[in-house]
Amino acid sequence: MAEDKEVQTILCDDLSPAERALLAQTKMSPGWRIVEKIGNAACLRAQQDTFKVNPEDANADRKVIERQRRARNITEFSDLFFKSIYAHVEAITKREVEEEKIAVSAVGEVFGIHSAVKGEPIEAIKKTFGIHPAKPKKETKS
Repeated sequence: MAEDKEVQTILCDDLSPAERALLAQTKMSPGWRIVEKIGNAACLRAQQDTFKVNPEDANADRKVIERQRRARNITEFSDLFFKSIYAHVEAITKREVEEEKIAVSAVGEVFGIHSAVKGEPIEAIKKTFGIHPAKPKKETKS
């Protein structure tokens, strides 16, 4: 039966916004794909070492168990490392989105300009101009 593990990240609350921004810059650099490739290759190599054990060796069972343990540790470390980086970058992205929403809302409140929301462009027109574009006011005949 597989163990259910709590999803964890490294330095979750200990990085400043500036440090997270630097980490996001690193992740978005062209060399980041190479870092990921190296991490994945290290995991694959550790797993392949398990298959290289000669089953006819005297200590084959012990070697397989130790190599599996090593492969698992390397894979878990790599997973924790990369998930932590992605979590920090996602946190800064979420913060930017929240700040953008707050800024747009503040502009709307001060100047009466309301941004259109995808799927609800009419609401922005109503809020800004106080009218509905498809229903002009009817004139009364006297």
